[in-house]
Amino acid sequence: MSAEDGGSRWRRWRSAWVPACGRAAGAARTNGPKLRILFVCTGNICRSPTAEGVFGALVAASGLGPAVEVRSAGTHGRHRAGEPPDPRAVSAARRRGIEIGTIRARALKADDFHRFDRLIALDRYNYETLLSRCPQKQGYKIHLLMHFAPEWNTLEVADPYGGGAELFEQALDRIEAAARGLLVVVKKEWLPAAGREQAG
Repeated sequence: MSAEDGGSRWRRWRSAWVPACGRAAGAARTNGPKLRILFVCTGNICRSPTAEGVFGALVAASGLGPAVEVRSAGTHGRHRAGEPPDPRAVSAARRRGIEIGTIRARALKADDFHRFDRLIALDRYNYETLLSRCPQKQGYKIHLLMHFAPEWNTLEVADPYGGGAELFEQALDRIEAAARGLLVVVKKEWLPAAGREQAG
């Protein structure tokens, strides 16, 4: 696929995504986190726990820890339930000062679409899976992680499971870039929207 093709496809997905960002985030809450975010990949042992760890660290460092809950799950993770992340993912994250070894895999549940304000897929397959399972009128909650890193000109954080350490590092590079972009949107759009809904 050429860079031009990838850019065109990214712009099409981007145009579909932008209107969702301004919508109110979830049901009103009187206590606890104002915003709950769930990262979703396939098995919840490589990419989504890495995203949980990376974004959770950014949230904590920015002082938003009490306001934002960060978790992860897998669309096909039932057989992985209770397992720790892949050791290669743990090692890659640890080399960058991020600890994900205590996370345990779990499968996506129907209730997650109600509990979480945003569900963020690591690739297009899981994005489409989330949309297909999402209750009516909740589709605005579903996003692709790489939408938050347009400079990468890609929609995918490729699954590194079948590869070596280099693929885990590449996945982490993309996740870190997108997590930084996501934090900007959380601060400027999603948290204020959640606050307005709670106040109303």
